[in-house]
Formats: sequence, structure tokens, C-alpha cells
Amino acid sequence: MNIFAKVIFTTNSEIAKKLITNQNLTKKDDNESYEIYFKTWEDFHIVLVNQKDKNFEKSIEFVTSNFEVTNFYNIWTALSLDSVDLQFWDVVVPNAILNEKNEVIFIENYIDKNYDLNKFGLVLNWMCVSLENSIEDDEKLLEIKENFSADIFDFESFDILNTAKKYNLENKICLVKVITNTEENLENWCDILEFLM
Repeated sequence: MNIFAKVIFTTNSEIAKKLITNQNLTKKDDNESYEIYFKTWEDFHIVLVNQKDKNFEKSIEFVTSNFEVTNFYNIWTALSLDSVDLQFWDVVVPNAILNEKNEVIFIENYIDKNYDLNKFGLVLNWMCVSLENSIEDDEKLLEIKENFSADIFDFESFDILNTAKKYNLENKICLVKVITNTEENLENWCDILEFLM
């Protein structure tokens, strides 16, 4: 195959639109589950997966069938379970992801540069819990804090990582979680992505 690719995987269409424009990406595939965009850059491809539903397997299978994946970045939001150490727009790269059944997946973060960790408030090697349903009140948030020894929470990382493992991407994946509850300031997403890539 030898079509090397850095893959950006997101479930947020607004972030995808901004990245498509910012990176000048071309559509490669589109169906009910996902859209794939790409461009050639230096000696590899940048591939964007805009995931429309929870059927992660279809898109990841397409990407691994068509490209030799060197890096797999999942970029989206998370919220802090302990707000003392984290502020909005800090970037967390967790290395342990668990679900509500207390199943845990550990990953070695695949970051291939020496970064200035202070540039975005970058935090490495924290734990993220992926929830199945949204948190509707403070009581539920307190229950999550008490039941899990996690630093942040989101709603997708465990399922994405579990699917990626089936395609031998666990040593190439980097989960990039931005601490925010908004998709505003879309320019920040592009800056974060360029910083990581």
C-alpha cells in the first residue's frame, strides 16, 4: 500500500468544516456514516474523517484499507471532573480510557515531536472516562467523580479506541481532548491540530 497518512478523526461537523477549509482538503468518500477528506502534504496524506454516527468501524476500516496510517488523532472536547487543575482550552492527551463498566484501555500516546507543553496548556497521561449518556445534574456529576478515578470525561473515546484496536492502531492513536463545552473559537482547533501534526 505505502500511501502514508496522518488521520484526523472527529465526530463534530463544525470542526470538520473548519479543518476542511483551513487545510484545503478534497472529498474522497461520503456515505451515511462518515465523510473522508484528504490532501497530499510533503510525502504523506492528511486524511480527515468526519464521523456522522457511532458506527466507527466502517470509517476506520475504510481508512486502514486505503492508507498506511502513521498517526491517528481523535480530536474533540471533554470536561474536567476536577476543575482545580484544568482550565477551558487546556489540551489533555489521556493515556488511559475507561467506560462505565470499568473496562480500561491503556495507550502509549503517539506524539512524534518534542512539544512546548505550555503552549496550549498541554497535559499528558491523564485518565478519561467515556460516558454513555449526558450528565444532567450536579448529583450525577458527583456520582461519576466518586465512582471513577478519572480526570476528565467525554462520550466517545472508549468506543473509538476500542474500534481502532481492532485495526492495530493502538500504537498510532493520540486522543486529543480540549477542555471546553463549546465549539466556538474554531480557529483554536486549527491551531491545536497544526501544533500536534
